[in-house]
This record gives sequence, C-alpha cells and structure tokens, in this order.
Amino acid sequence: MNHWRALQYVTTFSACFLLSSHAFATKPRPIDCSKAQSIQPGWTAEQVTRSLGKPYILSFSRENMRYGWRSADGVDTLDVTFDLANPKIQQRIVIAIKGICGGKQIEADPHPGIDRYNVEIPGVPRRIEFDGNSFYVGYVAESHEDAMRYVEYVPQGQSLKKWRNMIAVFQHTDDSTPEKHLELLRQRAETTGNPYFRQLYMSPQKDEAIAAMPQMLDGALEYQIARWRTTPKGTLATVYFSRHYLDDKGQFDRDAYVAEEESRIPERVAALKALPSILPPEIGRSGNVTLTVDGTETGEVLVPMPSPAD
Repeated sequence: MNHWRALQYVTTFSACFLLSSHAFATKPRPIDCSKAQSIQPGWTAEQVTRSLGKPYILSFSRENMRYGWRSADGVDTLDVTFDLANPKIQQRIVIAIKGICGGKQIEADPHPGIDRYNVEIPGVPRRIEFDGNSFYVGYVAESHEDAMRYVEYVPQGQSLKKWRNMIAVFQHTDDSTPEKHLELLRQRAETTGNPYFRQLYMSPQKDEAIAAMPQMLDGALEYQIARWRTTPKGTLATVYFSRHYLDDKGQFDRDAYVAEEESRIPERVAALKALPSILPPEIGRSGNVTLTVDGTETGEVLVPMPSPAD
C-alpha cells in the first residue's frame, strides 16, 4: 500500500470480542437494572464499568466504541456507545445508551454538552486555508502497524468517501526520510510506466523533498503533490490531492486534466508551504476520529459552528 495516499484508510478498525476471564466476563450475567437506568451520556467508560462491572461484549468501529452487557437468558440487554476522541479508553465519553432491563426500555440520546461541531483536537486546526479555499478536518487517525499518524481535510460539502480536493498531513514515525519517500514514488512511476512523475525539489541537506504525480484509480484520476520534511518526530508529509471522476459516459480527458494540474504546481506548492502547523496527534495504536455530519465517511465534513458569543 501507499503510505501517504489518503483514501486508503489503513486504520479501518472493526472488531467484536467475547472477552476471556483475564479481561472481562466469561459469560453473560444478571444486569443490575437500577444501575443500568442510572447511566447517562457524558459519563466516562471508567464510571460505567465502576457502576455495572466489566462488559461481556466490547466492539470497535471507525466511528465509536461499544460496551455490551447481556443476561444469561438474553432478556436483559444493555449497549453503551462511546466517542473515540480521547485516546485513553477509560476516559472516553458515553454518547448513546440503549437496552432493556426488567421489562423497561433504556435509551438516551447524545448529551447536549458534547459538541462534535466544535470539538478541539490538540495540534490540529479544524479549518485551514489552501489556495484561496477553506478545508475542514474530517478524519484523524493513527496506525501503529504502518508507523504513521495522519489528518485529512476536505472542503465544505464534500465527504471522505467522494471528494474532489483533499489536504492530508502524515507524520511518519519510522526511520524513513524525505529522500526515501521521494525515491519510492519515483520507483513506482517507473514500475507502472507513468510518464508524469515530477521531482520538484530536493534540498541540499536532503531534509526536504517535493514531488508530483497522477495515478489512475477505479473510476477516477487523482493528482498528488507531496512535500516531505524532516522533523524531530520523523518525516512529516503534507499532500495536496485532486480528483477527476469519470463522466456519464465513463470517460475523461486525462491529458487535459494532467496539463491543468501541472500548470498550477507552483501556486499549490506555495500553498502547501503556507499551511499552518498541523501535528497529527497520538490517539492510540489504531485509533481514529471521524468528523462528519453522520459520523461516517459518506457524510459531509463537519463545519465548526460559531459560538453564541460570536
């Protein structure tokens, strides 16, 4: 896989475990209904487990974390969903509760105090300006397996699933260098017979490199301009992506699209250099935060709302 290609989400993390006695319950057990009814949105995972005990079911997805409790006969059930914003599992916040216990329904909507529109992520501005346009952060992730953390920005009205422009920032945590990333891209161009690879810059100290190249995708042509820099925490890559999708007839003019993108390389390189400091945070070995209107990659990116004081 290409370590800096934004759409290939390397941290798609979906799992469901029935946990052993060394972690949580070995089998379903009675649920204390009065305690189950007392759980409220805004509680931490630590508060929930302190009240109900350790869950029988633990599941993760790209959007949330869920704890589940079940009685042995399956009549009483409780599912508690948590936001992923906090990297510490025990400090994650309850956003939804649903179940039935003692014949009574248990259900709670997200706490009004949890403002996903205005959530702050350390080191990651919610909005950035690029080439005269505003982009909003839609995805923050960390992949221990791929030794990197990254952030993706798209314009208002676009989604993580189908976008036309994206700015992504990748913090590589391995021993890679700007020169190494540049050469990997060059080799890929040679291997695939791509004649459009462009080396745009290599600093004398080899601590900064810039390159551009288009690539064909399923149903789209994508153009990328990448800038790699050496930082104290590893190689930091800032990447501009543009996508051109097939028309109604399943066609597009590749040469015209590439020529248009190449003509704008100077201004887009300047825009990459003008970006504010963006430092993808540590959010867990395979953690992620999705900031879209419905919490999925098909929803439009969230645009921060002005506070009443504004």
